[in-house]
Amino acid sequence: MANNHDGRMRVELNGFDVRMLKAAGKLEDLKTPLRRSETYMERSIGNRFRAAAWVPLSAATIRIHPHRAGGKPLNDTGALKQSITSGAANKLSKKKLAIRSGLRKANLHHHGGRTSWGTFVPARPFLYFDNVDKQMIQRVFDDYVDELVREVNNGNR
Repeated sequence: MANNHDGRMRVELNGFDVRMLKAAGKLEDLKTPLRRSETYMERSIGNRFRAAAWVPLSAATIRIHPHRAGGKPLNDTGALKQSITSGAANKLSKKKLAIRSGLRKANLHHHGGRTSWGTFVPARPFLYFDNVDKQMIQRVFDDYVDELVREVNNGNR
């Protein structure tokens, strides 16, 4: 900043305005923190499958699929877990991330319902955000904004 003798002041931004505009532009495209959130959620969902804290397989299911006796629900083949944790069916845009499975049976297992054999499948929710997930994703976005602020401030040195 420099003062002129005629009462005017000149402010030299030294590129600060350019860095601020660049940082603001990065807030228009949130793919970076969304990808980080995707990685976190895939791990969190994978942990749900490993814990397998769901209703056990019914006697009717074991009669239809005797090879599944003693198995863990949603874990026998690993296909459902893999369909989510591989990220293959996820959709990412500048401001939105949809984590999902590409398997038709995912909805049935998540919400419960009847199979084509007429057997009832209890809901075994696996695709959701719990409070810890929400806190961690908030942290991912907070860290991203902090990175942008550091980028802006590093140009002032």
